[in-house]
Amino acid sequence: MTTSEELRVLTFLHRHGTASLAVLARACLPGLPAEWVDRVVSNLDWLGYVTVYGEGSGQAVLQLTEKGRAYFGGALRSRERLAALRSAAVAQPQG
Repeated sequence: MTTSEELRVLTFLHRHGTASLAVLARACLPGLPAEWVDRVVSNLDWLGYVTVYGEGSGQAVLQLTEKGRAYFGGALRSRERLAALRSAAVAQPQG
């Protein structure tokens, strides 16, 4: 299971393909300390959802992997199913 911060990063990368660490921090994780951003990215890399390029150069770039795309699609479908179940429970026919 991923955290909300990790899901935000996966969503951003799904829409944009690749992004630098600085762009991700500004767009997805504003206000978080650099250590926490590094922790989120490291966890996604460890899980195999992203690949980090140029890590030692200070210009790290992230790219979503196939596993990351598959997880993102599954997480999105799960949320859509949950929303559909909730709406079905609210809108039960009266009879």
